Amino acid sequence: MVYDYAYDKSTLVMATKGTIKSEKFNLLLEKYNNHKTYLLACSGLADRIENGNIEEIRKYLKEQLSDYKGKVENVVLGCTHYPLIQKEIEEILGRVTFFNGAPNLAKHLKEVLEENKMLNQGNGSIKFKDSKGIKEKEERFFELLKKYEDRRETI
Repeated sequence: MVYDYAYDKSTLVMATKGTIKSEKFNLLLEKYNNHKTYLLACSGLADRIENGNIEEIRKYLKEQLSDYKGKVENVVLGCTHYPLIQKEIEEILGRVTFFNGAPNLAKHLKEVLEENKMLNQGNGSIKFKDSKGIKEKEERFFELLKKYEDRRETI
């Protein structure tokens, strides 16, 4: 996405350590690298987002992102959690263009479900599954989802 719209501009890729170390990511980086790309492994950020302490998130972001203020024009949100704190990222970096692959992933999933006649046409529901079965995480997930939806309506 960044390659198509802003190849010549500086970009910060915020992702998990696992993503940045992954073979697939590094093949893409090698193919599209404009030598103006910064990689930031955001260790523990997803957990902080799940915990929901906004001040802790802001403190973390300030520590991690301050060096990039004024240096980057684009930010790739390389984790499903990061769009939930886009506003807080922008508070530190200033006006940047965000690239978030989640909407395209959702569209692709819908196409796959339609092709396989698995798309639910009736009233559906959202279920949250946590590998550790922590009830508080389920409640926090729905709180975060609601906040994100509220933010999208004001943009």
